[in-house]
Amino acid sequence: MSHTQYIKTFLEEKVIPYKTFEIQDKNGLTHFVDTEVIKECILTTGVSEQIAIANAFKKIDYANADILNYFQFLAKILVKKFD
Repeated sequence: MSHTQYIKTFLEEKVIPYKTFEIQDKNGLTHFVDTEVIKECILTTGVSEQIAIANAFKKIDYANADILNYFQFLAKILVKKFD
């Protein structure tokens, strides 16, 4: 199974509650990033990023950890990237 297919399957099968993260940028502006935006960004990112995300999903799934913590981390990266 490819990394892209693994990610799609993971996002379809896991119940990821809708949440909006409030992330402040370096200028003090608050950005609102929700789980749906993060999912879209995950599916449209490059191959190397998808490999890293798929590996993170596997670790989170194995540890039965909270996926929202990782989504918040990704939201921070998005805000930083587009700041």
